[in-house]
Amino acid sequence: MLQAIADSITDITQDDGVVFYGLNILPNLYMGQNSSPLDGVILNVLRSRWDRNYLCTRVWAKGHSQRIIMHSAGASLNPVESAQLIQLAAEVMRHCAQSSYHDLEERARFLQTGSTWLRELAMDNMSNWSRISLLTTEIILNTMAHRQDDPTTFGNCIHILCLLSLTEETGGRI
Repeated sequence: MLQAIADSITDITQDDGVVFYGLNILPNLYMGQNSSPLDGVILNVLRSRWDRNYLCTRVWAKGHSQRIIMHSAGASLNPVESAQLIQLAAEVMRHCAQSSYHDLEERARFLQTGSTWLRELAMDNMSNWSRISLLTTEIILNTMAHRQDDPTTFGNCIHILCLLSLTEETGGRI
């Protein structure tokens, strides 16, 4: 049954409402430390929708909030998943920061969620810091330039940059 749920959530032909509902119930289905067909579902949903130019801000934000809930319940992020989430957040934020996005409010929501993803991933594991630094420093600075009026996004970016500068100053030790 869990495999059927995982398959239906990741099915790109599903509309946003079905995916949103599927993401919403994931934390209720989480089975603890046991391997599950639901492992990596959120990343798969977000990546497949992004790759097909079908990712909406509602699914992007719900994916983040549900992954954080699952992480708090013990569903740890493995290094591969962390790296892939950092890569995805960098791609989404780069696209939004560099393009003349037609909907400024939607652009702001993508950037805010992306900066929140990066902040959470930076706080989750110090090994993420070098990946975040390599992939996103310029993106974070561009996001700050575009979102000075948004204290959440601006604060997330400052937090990430502070963590990254600590890493450089201490040689990776804190």
